[in-house]
Amino acid sequence: MKYKKTIIIKIGKKPGKTLAIFAGVHGNEKIGVTALDKILQKIKIDYGKVYFVFANPKAIRVGKRKIKKDLNRTFLPNNNGKTYEDIRARLLMRILDKSDALLDLHAFRYKNGAPFIICEKDSYDLASRMNFKFITSGWDKFDVGSTDGYMRSLGKQALCLELGPIFQEKKYLPLTMESIMQFLKYYGAVINVNIRYRNRNQIYIKLRKRIIKKSDKFKFTRQYKTCDRLKSLKVFAKDNKKMYKPKNNEYILFPDSSGLIGEETCLIARRLFFNTLGNSRF
Repeated sequence: MKYKKTIIIKIGKKPGKTLAIFAGVHGNEKIGVTALDKILQKIKIDYGKVYFVFANPKAIRVGKRKIKKDLNRTFLPNNNGKTYEDIRARLLMRILDKSDALLDLHAFRYKNGAPFIICEKDSYDLASRMNFKFITSGWDKFDVGSTDGYMRSLGKQALCLELGPIFQEKKYLPLTMESIMQFLKYYGAVINVNIRYRNRNQIYIKLRKRIIKKSDKFKFTRQYKTCDRLKSLKVFAKDNKKMYKPKNNEYILFPDSSGLIGEETCLIARRLFFNTLGNSRF
């Protein structure tokens, strides 16, 4: 993070949408922070107002996911907590209250897996223009207190981008930069820029369930990556005598058997539809 200010506001010469772009909600997910550092050096806003936010600066500086609490579980209207993250969330919620749309930049800690978008139907049109193979929905009932969930509770649009593994920042930085500009262009904040839109087919999936570790004997039948498609009715995980089999057209996200008993091992999502090039549904 190169900037001393953690909230940088850029205003266009003409009225327009108020937008928010967050990076570093989790301090060890540096790809969004790097992207904002680069974007801020050259960006010019034509219409409206944009908040560029380094969301969790203390965690960013020490390279840790959090200081006391997961900031992305504290965006709650009744939050009266006293930790650093609680106080920071209340400040950032005031920005979101003023904003028409949010783009939140994340990455995941697992070594392998495809980048994907988290959003709901009201943001499918924007998601369909971005260069992500996977578009996921249904997160609000699993991850209460997230930035994008808070925006949806206000009836506003929000996209959270999971920009690949944290170890592959160099690989996915161009996608991150491109996605920021697509977001700004879509909402009319920038006009005189050449924006490239989606050039790949997309798969839309919705979260169905979370699998919790019940015993120290839990294990996957093979090494899975985020957004891997599971083979229908074939066992993909075992937990003592319990066998986990997917239904048809299901995918696995964030597979991790290393946690404690009672913790999440993975999420399972079902395919909704394809969005093919030249035949966009939106």
